[in-house]
Amino acid sequence: MTHRTSPHPLRRTAAVGALLLALTACTPDAQDDPEPTAAATGGPVVVGAQEYEPILEMTLPVPRSAEGNETTVGLVSPVQSGRTTELRLVLTPSFPEAEEGEEISVYDMFGEDVFPVIWDVAGLRSYNVVSDTGRDFETDVVRATAANGEPVLYQAFFPALEDRPETVDLALHPSWPVLEDVPVTYED
Repeated sequence: MTHRTSPHPLRRTAAVGALLLALTACTPDAQDDPEPTAAATGGPVVVGAQEYEPILEMTLPVPRSAEGNETTVGLVSPVQSGRTTELRLVLTPSFPEAEEGEEISVYDMFGEDVFPVIWDVAGLRSYNVVSDTGRDFETDVVRATAANGEPVLYQAFFPALEDRPETVDLALHPSWPVLEDVPVTYED
């Protein structure tokens, strides 16, 4: 298993990242990507002392990882409050080769590319994780870990969405399908 040595990698610029993802999604080969396997959301998921209600749950292969390694992604509705929009994912690893009790990082669950992007397709805008002096406002993807079958929460904060769209698209990883028409909850 590969582990990241630097907990805060440089982020791609919004324009380059959005362009690459858009080009990937528009190519004929993008249809050859494996489809996510949707899992029934069996109600709330408890992480620590907190309970989260995913609106969508799917099991996806981990890119650039041993065959059979998968991450179950439980998407909790993005929430905008004040000047930020919070993305919450309940991630559960399934790495058959991991030793019993071995902790698997969020970084490894994403296949070493944790660059989520929110797309407001109607407004022609993309949003990256808020960053200040090289530190991203997100869960520490190296230190946040879980054992096989156990959930861990990943949180990332984005700028407030302009024009308050009802739904957005989420690109969680360049190798995974884009999640379309995800409803946004507004708390202000």
